Amino acid sequence: MLSDEARASIGALIYLTSLEKIPNNAIDRALTRVVYDPLSRVTPAQRLAHVREALECSLNLSQVGPPVPHSNDSLRAYLAELARRIEQNAEKFAIVIDPKKKLPTNVENDVIKLLEPLAAAKNPNDALDLLIDEIVSQWDYIKDFYDAEQLIRFALKSNVALSSLVQTPHSEDQVRCYLRNAAWRIEEAWMAK
Repeated sequence: MLSDEARASIGALIYLTSLEKIPNNAIDRALTRVVYDPLSRVTPAQRLAHVREALECSLNLSQVGPPVPHSNDSLRAYLAELARRIEQNAEKFAIVIDPKKKLPTNVENDVIKLLEPLAAAKNPNDALDLLIDEIVSQWDYIKDFYDAEQLIRFALKSNVALSSLVQTPHSEDQVRCYLRNAAWRIEEAWMAK
Protein backbone atom coordinates (compact mmCIF):
# COMPACT_ATOMS: atom_id res chain seq x y z
CA MET A 1 0.00 0.00 0.00
CA LEU A 2 1.30 3.46 -0.91
CA SER A 3 0.98 6.44 1.40
CA ASP A 4 -1.12 9.31 0.06
CA GLU A 5 2.02 11.43 -0.42
CA ALA A 6 3.76 8.66 -2.35
CA ARG A 7 0.65 8.01 -4.46
CA ALA A 8 0.49 11.68 -5.50
CA SER A 9 4.23 11.79 -6.14
CA ILE A 10 4.23 8.61 -8.21
CA GLY A 11 1.07 9.70 -10.04
CA ALA A 12 2.89 12.83 -11.25
CA LEU A 13 5.81 10.72 -12.49
CA ILE A 14 3.57 8.15 -14.18
CA TYR A 15 1.53 10.89 -15.86
CA LEU A 16 4.64 11.93 -17.80
CA THR A 17 4.69 8.52 -19.49
CA SER A 18 1.21 8.94 -20.95
CA LEU A 19 2.43 10.34 -24.29
CA GLU A 20 5.37 7.97 -24.63
CA LYS A 21 5.37 4.58 -26.32
CA ILE A 22 8.09 3.50 -23.91
CA PRO A 23 7.87 4.85 -20.34
CA ASN A 24 11.65 5.26 -20.02
CA ASN A 25 11.49 7.96 -22.73
CA ALA A 26 9.93 10.22 -20.08
CA ILE A 27 12.85 9.99 -17.62
CA ASP A 28 14.68 13.16 -18.69
CA ARG A 29 11.42 15.13 -18.54
CA ALA A 30 10.63 13.61 -15.12
CA LEU A 31 14.03 14.68 -13.81
CA THR A 32 13.83 18.27 -15.05
CA ARG A 33 10.12 19.00 -14.68
CA VAL A 34 9.23 17.06 -11.55
CA VAL A 35 12.14 15.72 -9.50
CA TYR A 36 14.43 18.76 -9.76
CA ASP A 37 11.80 21.46 -10.34
CA PRO A 38 12.85 24.24 -7.95
CA LEU A 39 9.20 25.03 -7.19
CA SER A 40 8.24 21.47 -6.31
CA ARG A 41 6.85 20.98 -2.84
CA VAL A 42 8.50 17.56 -2.80
CA THR A 43 12.29 17.41 -2.49
CA PRO A 44 14.32 15.07 -4.71
CA ALA A 45 15.13 12.95 -1.63
CA GLN A 46 11.42 12.66 -0.79
CA ARG A 47 10.62 11.86 -4.41
CA LEU A 48 13.27 9.12 -4.41
CA ALA A 49 11.80 7.67 -1.20
CA HIS A 50 8.35 7.66 -2.84
CA VAL A 51 9.75 5.84 -5.88
CA ARG A 52 11.38 3.24 -3.62
CA GLU A 53 8.13 2.85 -1.69
CA ALA A 54 6.26 2.26 -4.95
CA LEU A 55 8.79 -0.29 -6.13
CA GLU A 56 8.55 -2.18 -2.83
CA CYS A 57 4.76 -2.38 -2.75
CA SER A 58 2.73 -4.99 -4.61
CA LEU A 59 0.23 -2.45 -5.98
CA ASN A 60 -0.34 -2.45 -9.74
CA LEU A 61 1.34 0.83 -10.67
CA SER A 62 -0.71 1.20 -13.86
CA GLN A 63 -3.61 1.96 -11.50
CA VAL A 64 -1.79 4.77 -9.68
CA GLY A 65 -2.51 8.22 -11.02
CA PRO A 66 -4.12 8.92 -14.37
CA PRO A 67 -4.66 6.08 -16.85
CA VAL A 68 -1.60 5.38 -19.00
CA PRO A 69 -1.10 2.84 -21.80
CA HIS A 70 1.64 0.95 -19.95
CA SER A 71 1.86 -2.28 -18.00
CA ASN A 72 2.77 -2.58 -14.35
CA ASP A 73 6.09 -4.17 -15.34
CA SER A 74 7.04 -1.36 -17.74
CA LEU A 75 6.14 1.29 -15.14
CA ARG A 76 8.22 -0.53 -12.53
CA ALA A 77 11.16 -0.58 -14.93
CA TYR A 78 10.66 3.15 -15.55
CA LEU A 79 10.60 3.94 -11.84
CA ALA A 80 13.63 1.74 -11.14
CA GLU A 81 15.61 3.53 -13.86
CA LEU A 82 14.36 6.90 -12.60
CA ALA A 83 15.55 6.04 -9.07
CA ARG A 84 18.95 5.08 -10.44
CA ARG A 85 19.18 8.35 -12.38
CA ILE A 86 18.10 10.46 -9.37
CA GLU A 87 20.90 8.89 -7.32
CA GLN A 88 23.39 9.24 -10.17
CA ASN A 89 22.53 12.84 -11.13
CA ALA A 90 22.15 14.52 -7.74
CA GLU A 91 25.37 16.50 -8.22
CA LYS A 92 24.48 17.43 -11.80
CA PHE A 93 21.38 19.27 -10.62
CA ALA A 94 23.00 20.86 -7.56
CA ILE A 95 23.32 24.62 -7.82
CA VAL A 96 26.75 26.02 -7.02
CA ILE A 97 26.52 29.76 -6.40
CA ASP A 98 28.94 31.89 -8.41
CA PRO A 99 29.23 35.37 -6.86
CA LYS A 100 30.46 36.77 -10.19
CA LYS A 101 27.34 35.69 -12.08
CA LYS A 102 24.58 38.20 -12.78
CA LEU A 103 21.03 37.87 -13.98
CA PRO A 104 20.03 39.78 -17.12
CA THR A 105 19.18 43.35 -16.02
CA ASN A 106 15.44 43.16 -16.72
CA VAL A 107 15.20 39.83 -14.87
CA GLU A 108 17.31 41.10 -11.97
CA ASN A 109 15.07 44.15 -11.57
CA ASP A 110 11.96 41.95 -11.42
CA VAL A 111 13.57 39.57 -8.92
CA ILE A 112 14.56 42.54 -6.76
CA LYS A 113 10.91 43.65 -6.68
CA LEU A 114 9.97 40.22 -5.33
CA LEU A 115 12.83 40.33 -2.79
CA GLU A 116 12.16 43.85 -1.48
CA PRO A 117 9.60 42.65 1.10
CA LEU A 118 12.27 40.31 2.48
CA ALA A 119 14.57 43.29 3.04
CA ALA A 120 11.78 45.30 4.69
CA ALA A 121 10.29 42.66 6.98
CA LYS A 122 11.54 41.25 10.28
CA ASN A 123 11.26 37.66 9.11
CA PRO A 124 10.48 35.67 5.93
CA ASN A 125 6.86 34.97 6.91
CA ASP A 126 6.14 38.66 7.37
CA ALA A 127 7.90 39.27 4.05
CA LEU A 128 5.59 36.80 2.32
CA ASP A 129 2.57 38.60 3.76
CA LEU A 130 3.97 41.94 2.52
CA LEU A 131 4.59 40.46 -0.92
CA ILE A 132 1.01 39.25 -1.21
CA ASP A 133 -0.59 42.33 0.38
CA GLU A 134 1.44 45.03 -1.36
CA ILE A 135 2.51 43.56 -4.69
CA VAL A 136 0.51 40.51 -5.70
CA SER A 137 -2.83 42.00 -4.62
CA GLN A 138 -2.34 44.62 -7.37
CA TRP A 139 -2.18 42.01 -10.14
CA ASP A 140 -5.29 41.48 -12.23
CA TYR A 141 -4.16 39.21 -15.02
CA ILE A 142 -3.17 35.56 -15.05
CA LYS A 143 -0.11 36.60 -17.04
CA ASP A 144 1.22 38.50 -14.01
CA PHE A 145 0.94 35.40 -11.83
CA TYR A 146 2.38 33.12 -14.50
CA ASP A 147 5.26 35.52 -15.24
CA ALA A 148 6.12 35.71 -11.53
CA GLU A 149 6.19 31.92 -11.25
CA GLN A 150 8.43 31.61 -14.31
CA LEU A 151 10.66 34.40 -13.04
CA ILE A 152 11.09 32.67 -9.68
CA ARG A 153 11.76 29.32 -11.35
CA PHE A 154 14.41 30.96 -13.56
CA ALA A 155 16.04 32.70 -10.58
CA LEU A 156 16.09 29.54 -8.48
CA LYS A 157 17.67 27.52 -11.29
CA SER A 158 20.39 30.13 -11.69
CA ASN A 159 23.71 30.06 -9.87
CA VAL A 160 23.47 33.78 -9.10
CA ALA A 161 23.85 34.85 -5.46
CA LEU A 162 20.25 36.03 -5.04
CA SER A 163 20.92 37.16 -1.47
CA SER A 164 23.23 39.85 -2.85
CA LEU A 165 20.44 41.55 -4.81
CA VAL A 166 18.90 43.25 -1.76
CA GLN A 167 20.14 44.31 1.65
CA THR A 168 19.03 41.44 3.89
CA PRO A 169 20.49 39.56 6.84
CA HIS A 170 19.24 36.29 5.37
CA SER A 171 21.47 33.58 3.93
CA GLU A 172 21.33 32.42 0.32
CA ASP A 173 19.39 29.33 1.37
CA GLN A 174 16.87 31.47 3.26
CA VAL A 175 16.41 33.80 0.28
CA ARG A 176 15.87 30.83 -2.04
CA CYS A 177 13.42 29.30 0.43
CA TYR A 178 11.57 32.64 0.59
CA LEU A 179 11.29 32.72 -3.21
CA ARG A 180 10.05 29.12 -3.34
CA ASN A 181 7.43 29.93 -0.70
CA ALA A 182 6.58 33.13 -2.57
CA ALA A 183 5.83 31.11 -5.70
CA TRP A 184 3.48 28.88 -3.72
CA ARG A 185 1.76 31.85 -2.08
CA ILE A 186 1.42 33.58 -5.47
CA GLU A 187 -0.20 30.43 -6.84
CA GLU A 188 -2.60 30.34 -3.88
CA ALA A 189 -3.41 34.04 -4.39
CA TRP A 190 -4.24 33.39 -8.02
CA MET A 191 -6.47 30.44 -7.13
CA ALA A 192 -8.31 32.64 -4.61
CA LYS A 193 -9.10 35.32 -7.25
